[in-house]
Amino acid sequence: MRNLIAIWVIVLLGGRALAADHPCASGTQISGELDAIGRGGTFRLAGVKQDFVLADIVVEEIGETLDLPAGELVLFFLSRSLDRYGRLPVHAFHKGAWIQQDILRRGKALTLIETNDRNCRKALLDAESKNTARKGNYWRAKGIEFRATDLDLLSTKAGYFVLVTGVVRSIGDRSRRLYLNFGENWAHDFTVSIAKQGAGKFKGSMGFLTQLKDKKVLVRGVLENNQGPLIRVIDETQIQIIN
Repeated sequence: MRNLIAIWVIVLLGGRALAADHPCASGTQISGELDAIGRGGTFRLAGVKQDFVLADIVVEEIGETLDLPAGELVLFFLSRSLDRYGRLPVHAFHKGAWIQQDILRRGKALTLIETNDRNCRKALLDAESKNTARKGNYWRAKGIEFRATDLDLLSTKAGYFVLVTGVVRSIGDRSRRLYLNFGENWAHDFTVSIAKQGAGKFKGSMGFLTQLKDKKVLVRGVLENNQGPLIRVIDETQIQIIN
């Protein structure tokens, strides 16, 4: 946390119009010249020891570094909480252009559903939907996109962010949870788990979920191994119906 002290030296008062105009630009604003760029969305500002990371997206980490524009960046972060690598997640802007949007549209990242702002989540997914990299199984080749029937492959991805495509074969409606089953053996096949109460309670329409039987869907989230591969869905935007 000591590294964060340096951040406050460059906190600026200007640019509040940008925060008001964009759903992902809120919280504390800082600004500075781009310095070092790493992989996975990691970068630094000149004169600041703290590592930053682009919030709410998963950046391709294989083969190339992140391509950020030279010059001053305006960053927004909602809290001082660092991720497990000691980085501060931020939304970044360059001359008014939203960096996350540009990277998503170029197909170099996928949306990671973490922000609590629904309008920001929608903006992220809208940007991702406009990229063409998904064509030709680009992300499948990168080990991120799978079919629900790829059980052997999914079993090796516990703890990783993944995209899983499949048909909902049945729905298990319990008192505390709803389950979307993608195979006949729910204790072995891929499953989606949705909490009805508690801290991880689903944010969205349960009616939407109960209508998914026999629908082909795309599910995104961090994979677990819990009597077979499982993703816990807490937000409606984690599930998309595929035509």
